[in-house]
Amino acid sequence: MKTFLSIIVFILALQSWAKSDDIRDFEIEGMSLGDSALNYFNQKELSNKDDVYYYTSKTNKLIKFQTKSYRDYEKPKKFRIYENIELHFKKNDPQYIIKSISGVLYFRNDLNGCLRKKDQIVSDISNSFQSVVKSEIDLKPWLDYDPSGNTKTAHTYFDFKSGSYIEISCYDWSDEITKEKKWQDHLKVILKNKDFDSLFGDGSG
Repeated sequence: MKTFLSIIVFILALQSWAKSDDIRDFEIEGMSLGDSALNYFNQKELSNKDDVYYYTSKTNKLIKFQTKSYRDYEKPKKFRIYENIELHFKKNDPQYIIKSISGVLYFRNDLNGCLRKKDQIVSDISNSFQSVVKSEIDLKPWLDYDPSGNTKTAHTYFDFKSGSYIEISCYDWSDEITKEKKWQDHLKVILKNKDFDSLFGDGSG
């Protein structure tokens, strides 16, 4: 039985947990690592799309789908739970095998709300999968990206024996970045396959 990372009546929880140490048993919007994206999107949606502007890689491709399109590169798409879905797969893969999948919920100017939802997810995973190694990065300024110290992030990682992992993070962008880039504060849940080198490919993005 696969595990759904889901939300019901604005309460974020994990449903129908299977006793498993296999990240492929987890789903975001019905999609799992190792699935073909062609099972969920048509060829045109996947092939007629360049990488989004902030992501560059020689080997990997990122496509973003959103329930409401805020920018030209984002495709409007109806999802049951998340406002934004990001899929990564290898370039020139005719099967579009999903190597990483992310689900995003926006918490505009609501850092406390984001952290509460994050804690609920982390607690459920911790209680249900005690053998999975957990590591935490507490809320702190993201100085590598924003030297002003006004952008803050918090991350929790669950590392599976296979080498794959789940990441649950809150991003609280500075007012300056939100104004300049139109990026919004959000919660992100990421499933990452062990053989996917990096969410940013060759490190150039």
